[in-house]
Amino acid sequence: MSGVSGDITYVHGGVAELSSQVGTTAARLMEIHDDVLNKTQALQEFFEGEAGTAFHARQMQILKGLDGLIQIVMTHGSKIMESSELAHALDVNIGAGF
Repeated sequence: MSGVSGDITYVHGGVAELSSQVGTTAARLMEIHDDVLNKTQALQEFFEGEAGTAFHARQMQILKGLDGLIQIVMTHGSKIMESSELAHALDVNIGAGF
């Protein structure tokens, strides 16, 4: 938003680049998720009984948290791209009126 007038200026290339960066971040988070899964599964064999149950519960809690974060970041990237596409379509539509 620019100034008091409430005008919005979209730089389509910049918004698309931001969306791409957010998508890259989501992909990196997926890699981290898989790495955490692999490393914690490799450790699980060292825990039995109550300790094993507690370890597994914490592993699932970490992975669930990462899953949630990944979904939020992916949704954010999609919404950024969607707003860019809508703004671009509006710009084209207004331009066609001249």
